[in-house]
Amino acid sequence: MAQTTEMKKRKFTKVFALLLAMVMVLALPVEASAAAKVTAVTKETKAKAVKKGKTVVTLPKATKKSSTYSYVKFKAPATKTYKITLGNLRKRGRSSASDILAAHSSLYKNGYYGLDRVTIKLNKKKTDVMYICSAYSWSISKSYTKKITANTFLPSRTASVKLKKGETLYIGMGNIERTKLCLDLTIK
Repeated sequence: MAQTTEMKKRKFTKVFALLLAMVMVLALPVEASAAAKVTAVTKETKAKAVKKGKTVVTLPKATKKSSTYSYVKFKAPATKTYKITLGNLRKRGRSSASDILAAHSSLYKNGYYGLDRVTIKLNKKKTDVMYICSAYSWSISKSYTKKITANTFLPSRTASVKLKKGETLYIGMGNIERTKLCLDLTIK
């Protein structure tokens, strides 16, 4: 008789825990948001527009002769300083945790004769190129890197750019790999 009472208590506890878990799942809101996706193009005149927030950018693969440089553009909705972050470099499609990848990026504004590179400050040095790599590449190279400089490849890079309302910023990205790459572009 004691066993049956004990078994009933266990069964009741399991059912009660399951019901409680179901109530928690249904009662608490779950936010799911997907980042916008865009493919960068090789001509700045045909660059696709990105908005504030997170965007996944696909870079075309490099050819046998040279790397591929591609662009996306951002039109400033208001006059302020925007933070542009590039990171999470990975292969498009099947990606491995042990991928050794590298890319570089520059920011451009419309100038008198075309696009002019924007000078940014990275690690207290002025530069016009941001070097990024995959997380695995950084885990290998950080033991050899004595000092992080503006020319160091890092898994994430952030630059601040002052833009006027309606001004267009072109984000150029160079892919040296012979495969399509993706990276996360965040504009705040």
